[in-house]
Amino acid sequence: MSDTRKASITKSPSAPAGPKADPVDDAPRPAPQAAVDEVASRASSEPQMRLGESLFPEQVALLAARNLEALVACSGAATRAAQELAGTAVEFGQRNARQASAALHGLSEARSAPEFVALQSEYARNLIEEMAEATMQFGDRTMRLFGEVVEPLVAHVDASGAMPSPRPA
Repeated sequence: MSDTRKASITKSPSAPAGPKADPVDDAPRPAPQAAVDEVASRASSEPQMRLGESLFPEQVALLAARNLEALVACSGAATRAAQELAGTAVEFGQRNARQASAALHGLSEARSAPEFVALQSEYARNLIEEMAEATMQFGDRTMRLFGEVVEPLVAHVDASGAMPSPRPA
């Protein structure tokens, strides 16, 4: 083989030394509100229509940023709602355990079978009444909290019936 051909076979074109860093991934990511403000300021400072161009990409970016704002507001409300419902469930469980312990103590002190049956019937009746009351309260609280969770989404959907126009600066 000739030296020239041998050199062209052994030498490959310069290959990248390693994976190239993506400049988009390395760029700092703005906070959702900062992104909304940036897009809104750019959109409001530029003419609404340019010859041969549309603002569709900017409108989509603004809509996406506003959707993100509504989602963040809903997730915060959902977190608070879950914490409140969990606290309610824990309180109910603790109260029920104390009452069961007291009922068991009362049943252990019964002197006769009819007294035992009467105490057990009273305990069961009280337990059913408390369960019904707790279920109603839990349902009411759940509906109220659900309303708080969806409120930001409803407001967002009502406010953005069509493509959004930029917010005034």
